[in-house]
Amino acid sequence: MECKDCLVSINGLPQHYLDWGKEPDREETALLLHGMSGNAHVWDRFAPRLAKRMRTLALDLRGHGQSGCATPPAYKGTDYTGDIAGLLETLDIGHAVIVAHSMSVYHAIRYAVSHPERVCRMVLIDIEARGRPEHKAMLNAGGLKPQPVFSSVEEAVTRERRIAAHAPDDLLRDFVSHNLRDVESGIGLTYRYDRATLAEFDFYDEWDNLKRIGCPVLLVYGKESIAVSPAVMRGMARVIPDARLAEIEAAGHLPHLDNPEGFEQAVLLFCGGECDDAGF
Repeated sequence: MECKDCLVSINGLPQHYLDWGKEPDREETALLLHGMSGNAHVWDRFAPRLAKRMRTLALDLRGHGQSGCATPPAYKGTDYTGDIAGLLETLDIGHAVIVAHSMSVYHAIRYAVSHPERVCRMVLIDIEARGRPEHKAMLNAGGLKPQPVFSSVEEAVTRERRIAAHAPDDLLRDFVSHNLRDVESGIGLTYRYDRATLAEFDFYDEWDNLKRIGCPVLLVYGKESIAVSPAVMRGMARVIPDARLAEIEAAGHLPHLDNPEGFEQAVLLFCGGECDDAGF
């Protein structure tokens, strides 16, 4: 399925998104949101499958991918949530299916609570409702360090393999290659995302907001994830008025990369997708 690269100005920043087209007989549009330090191409396998049934967009968050960086840095929860609102309003999308990973889960929850009429379903992937202080401290400290420099894409893939242990080689390499840029000297590669996104990482506690979510929610987590506790995920499912759980085998914090088949089996029907001839 054809994918278009698109650029739109949202809240004063150029923001890039991928668009897998529009089905004229469907009112819903899916918005896919990557996590911290990622980019929209993390959805390159999943998005075309979902796009068989609805228009599917994948946004590069501000400071990530091909979207603009905020100067001075503006990477708090209100900034990201405002971008979701701005994008959906600019594109005149009134019924969104939001699929959000990690940090973007917080922003999706806040948007759904403040705009309940615009969100019809959500898939929230591998994050707990309350951020862990040690994670915030680690990210904030990391944001003050220089970006690493790699001699090749393969070297960067080896580094990322630590958090995506089961990801197929082709999927991980595609994601990582889109997450790199040439260093200013022209010798080597470094990450594309703005390091300030780490230094500015916010603290989130959305337990109260979970009770106010007015749409069906699928909570997805990797069985081997170190970012979440299954007990906490079960607790979140009990608090959300209409929620169900999906544990993905052979997957860590990025189940959509680690086990794409298992992820798709759990998520596609909930999102309104359909299986192809291979069963996914």
